[in-house]
Parts: sequence; C-alpha cells; structure tokens
Amino acid sequence: MNKSILSFMAAMVMTPAINAAELDLTPMYSAELCWSGASLENNKASWTEGWGGIVFNLENKDYSGYNYVVFEFAEPSHAKFKLESYYAAESDAATATEADAASSKIIMKLDQTKKGDIAKIALMSAKPGSTTISKAVMVDELETDPVLFEGSVAVPDMKKVYFKLGADKFIGLKKGQTLTVEFTTGSLQQYASVDFYSNNAKLACQNTRTNTKKDGQFDLGATYTSTTIAEDSDVEKLQAYGLQIKGRNVTITKVTLADGPVVPDKPETPDTPDSPADNILWTGEAATGSWANDVTVDAPKFAALAAGDKIAIYLNVDAGKDYGNIELADQKYTKLAADGTGEGLDNYGCIQPDVNCITYELGAADVALLKKNGLRVKGANMGQ
Repeated sequence: MNKSILSFMAAMVMTPAINAAELDLTPMYSAELCWSGASLENNKASWTEGWGGIVFNLENKDYSGYNYVVFEFAEPSHAKFKLESYYAAESDAATATEADAASSKIIMKLDQTKKGDIAKIALMSAKPGSTTISKAVMVDELETDPVLFEGSVAVPDMKKVYFKLGADKFIGLKKGQTLTVEFTTGSLQQYASVDFYSNNAKLACQNTRTNTKKDGQFDLGATYTSTTIAEDSDVEKLQAYGLQIKGRNVTITKVTLADGPVVPDKPETPDTPDSPADNILWTGEAATGSWANDVTVDAPKFAALAAGDKIAIYLNVDAGKDYGNIELADQKYTKLAADGTGEGLDNYGCIQPDVNCITYELGAADVALLKKNGLRVKGANMGQ
C-alpha cells in the first residue's frame, strides 16, 4: 500500500502545472493532427475546405494556470472562425467559441473543471481561404477594453433590424458589472425602444434599465441607459451568444462594460434641428382619446404632392387597449378614398398594438382634396 501511494505522489511531482502569464501556442502546432487540408506555415493559416482544423497539440498536460485562449489575426478574418478545445481523451470538443467574418480576434474561455488535462486546441474556418496569425496564446487574465462599441448603428424597427455584439466581447464579463448603452433618438415617433436580448431571448437585466418611462420605453430626450448584470444566467448567455439590442427609433452610438455605474457626459451641442425635414409634414405628440382629438396638417404642406405618393403616419396604440382606430379626411371632414387601405391595418381596418406605422398610397382625387383643404387624422385609443 505504501509503495502505491509513493508512486502516485512521484507521478504528481513529475507533471507540474504549466503556468506563466502568457503561453505561446505556435510551437505546439501539429501538422499530423490537422484535418481537411488545414495547415500553418510561417504563421500563415490556410484552409482548403470549410471547417478544416489547424491543431495545436497540448499533450494532455496540466494548464490549470490559464483561463483563456486568444488568437489574433493580422487582417480581418475571411470567414467565420471557430476555436475548439479537447480535454483528456474526449473525442469531441468540450469547449468551443465562434467569431464572425471580418473579426481580428477570437477568444475562448477554458472549462474550469477540465483545463488540468488539455489534449489539443483547434482553429477552424467556415470557408476555404487564409489568414496570418499574429498571436496564438493561452493567458490567465484578459486585457479588456471597457468600450465594447463606438460608432453609429441605426435601429429603426424592432422587427427587422437589431444591433449585435458578439460573444467575444463578453468573454471576460463578471457578474455585477454595469452595461451602458448610449444612443440618439429619432423624430419619426414619440418614443424610443432599447431592449436587451441574447439569442433572441430577453435578458433579466432588461428589468433594471435606467431612465425608462413607466411603460419601459424612452422619451425622445433620453441619451443612455444602464443596467447591472446581476444574474448568472445573463452572464452565461452573453458569454455564449453575445448581446442583441432590439430597438425602435434609435441610433446606437456607444456600448461600455465597467465595474461601476457609468454616467455619460451630455453632448455639448446636441443635434436638435430647428425645423423638420422637408418630407416631414407634422411632428409632435397628440393623444386621440376616443375620437376626441384630431391632428391637422394645413394645405400648403401638400403643394408638391402628386398622385401615387405615399403618406406614413407613425403612432402607437394606447397601453392596455386591444386595438386602435384611424380615419383620414380633409379638414372639411370629407373622408379620403385611401382611408381604410393603409398598409399596417388588420383585416378589420384596425391597428394592432405591435404596429407603429400605417402607410397610405394617395390617388389623384385625394391629392386634390389635400392640396385644397389639408389633412385631418382622426382616431381612437392611440397617440401620434
């Protein structure tokens, strides 16, 4: 019995954990283990088939001192890339992560329970092509930039367009950090939406966003919202799938992730035009009540209108109402021929709560009425 114990202890001494702040993986490249025509020569990675694997042989050693695998590329990737880690004698990858095409980096978080025995790391490409690897390392800590995005991405319609940040942006995310999104609002509606999703499911931190109105939307004077990532489930989703911002009437300008609350500076010269754009006939806020309050647009606004032109009316159904109603007439209460034909109305000519824009195509008779008498928009249970 004593001999067996001593032999086991000696084996442990002979295989210490490999540990340093950063470990270069390129010397571990193994041409013999690569598959589907993938290869690496003088740091140039090449693939002749989709999802071929360039393999780095880690020889089932103990890498418990590391937490992440990082690959950086000298030029944007030509296709979607994937990193896989194989542990012990497992034939299938136990950890994997992806980076979209045109990425300059891919990061994988190692399995905390298995990184003491790693067999190999594989870099894969979805399409044939090549790229130059400028860095391939294992690290214990990531150098993270609190600014995840800075630019300008318009999100006009929650159903068709959304803003996305990949999972690689959240690989170093820790529970308790604050996610802040800065944005500008448009003028096509009387509110803005900025909702937090991952993998098409709402995140729990959605419920703790700052600066929202009672209905969860944002008024047009809002410039940012923050929320704390407090749930383990949110951390797991963001690290696996990344962030989606589904919104309406906003342009995302900056996204940050920090250890504490962030209050962005207000712009010194906010972009507030003195007058509406030429194609905007009316802008403001009006609640119709139950056919009680009409919106009118005077005839001179329609001087350039022609048959076949379209008019779009942006609105929202009052909270708690099953539907809204709308009617178009001239200011002398003559109903337009286009009334009831708007794109966005349901089969009964009503407005469902998830509809925010009705578009009408105008014929010659309607154009003549509007040029002579102007427009009257009547309705019930909605705001414009």
